[in-house]
Amino acid sequence: MKKVPIFPLPNVVFFPRVVLPLHVFEPRYRQMTEDALAGEKLLAVALLRPGFEKDYYGNPPVHDTATIGRIEHHESLGEGRYNIALTGLERVRLVEGPRDEDTEKPYRTSWTVADPERVPPENSAVVSERQLRLQSLWSRLIMEIGVEEDDDSPIESDLSFEGLVNRIATSVALSAEEKQSLLELSDLVERAKALETTLQEQILYWSAIQRFRNLSPSDPRVN
Repeated sequence: MKKVPIFPLPNVVFFPRVVLPLHVFEPRYRQMTEDALAGEKLLAVALLRPGFEKDYYGNPPVHDTATIGRIEHHESLGEGRYNIALTGLERVRLVEGPRDEDTEKPYRTSWTVADPERVPPENSAVVSERQLRLQSLWSRLIMEIGVEEDDDSPIESDLSFEGLVNRIATSVALSAEEKQSLLELSDLVERAKALETTLQEQILYWSAIQRFRNLSPSDPRVN
């Protein structure tokens, strides 16, 4: 078990092998970042459970499955604020552990247990097949949406299978709870399959939207 600071967020699900940029401005999390930078630079990002709003400034419950990241870059903005970039290291479960005698910290900490994803060998047939399919579906979706070339949605071609799956899981238009469900899938191939279904559904949706646009008159006074 390892004890790390917890950064609970309302709309962000953090995946391994993904870089997460964050702006840190709340006093308790400014202190957390300062302490992390002085130590191992580790933070666990966990999604807040629904209904957190009524106790946001307290200790609202979070999902047990989270991801530990390391602060790879940071920028001090004055008045204790930071821009940081976390690189996802591994999936963990937040668990009960020995009672902490140090209760003076303004932020939350938790014991964590490694809960690694099941990742098939990079050169296996299933990885090659799923990787090509995901890349193709993502490119098709971007084309249907009509994203500009300078947008940050293109996926790097040299990503590992884990990096590709988790990058798409981060970028795809899903609710935070839906992304949390993806994170909780231990088998990376199963996560890839779930993403394929999602991408196919979104391609059909945007394709229908595009056909509707093509049928709409260019002059709105015409109907």
